[in-house]
Amino acid sequence: AMRNPKPCFYTLIFFIAPLFALGQSFYINPGTTVFVQSGSALSVRDSLVNNGTLTNNGSLVMGGVWLNNGTYVPGEGRITFNSTSGEQIINHNAQAFSWLTIDGSGIKKFLADIVVERELILTNGIMVAENNSKIIFDESVVITGGSDQSHVQGAVQHSGSGNKLFPIGNGTTYLP
Repeated sequence: AMRNPKPCFYTLIFFIAPLFALGQSFYINPGTTVFVQSGSALSVRDSLVNNGTLTNNGSLVMGGVWLNNGTYVPGEGRITFNSTSGEQIINHNAQAFSWLTIDGSGIKKFLADIVVERELILTNGIMVAENNSKIIFDESVVITGGSDQSHVQGAVQHSGSGNKLFPIGNGTTYLP
């Protein structure tokens, strides 16, 4: 007599924790939450549009437009704007970055106030404050770099007292 085989069900569980994810464009829908975990990196060559919640405890590298209509939680994360095209648009909803790096080249247009909480690294690219916006530095922020090729063009506000470095210029000459 032949035995009927009992059906076997296998459940495959995939746990994916990429160390590096790369995409052309990235869109976060309303009501959606995205986490970039510590030790992970998300690199987007084109635009990132956030209509949900994005929490960054890792590293974000943005090569194109950053449009934050939702909530960005800077956490322990780093963010780099590194477009090499002539102009990169950052519309940030007047929220904060913990660690911000300006790299690539060209103009990085900030269309709303931003707050840099911990560190600004100016490597290559001009931060331009548009729409009556300003670049706001917390009291203990560390600013490194700064040159004719990388500085702030526009209004700067720095909290606290004591000696402060304002990495500003007129668009062609760095005038700290």
